[in-house]
Amino acid sequence: YGKGADYSRVLNNLGLLYFESKQYKKCEEYYLQSVHILKQDSVYNALELAITYNNLGELFSFRGDFKQAENYLNSATYLMKTEYS
Repeated sequence: YGKGADYSRVLNNLGLLYFESKQYKKCEEYYLQSVHILKQDSVYNALELAITYNNLGELFSFRGDFKQAENYLNSATYLMKTEYS
């Protein structure tokens, strides 16, 4: 569990805040920052990354971009299957 996971969680929560306030572009920016932080962290955290991918999938689905939503949701599913089964 690396320090990046804590920072990533804050970014994810900010993304959720922007999602709830219908500021979808800002929401996407924070979710993508979260992904970037998690991928750079020295301690790999598949659960946090899967949660962020899930949130991105929900965002893109809500915006009607179902192909992109499917990609993110498949990534989340893959991480959960390979890391936690």
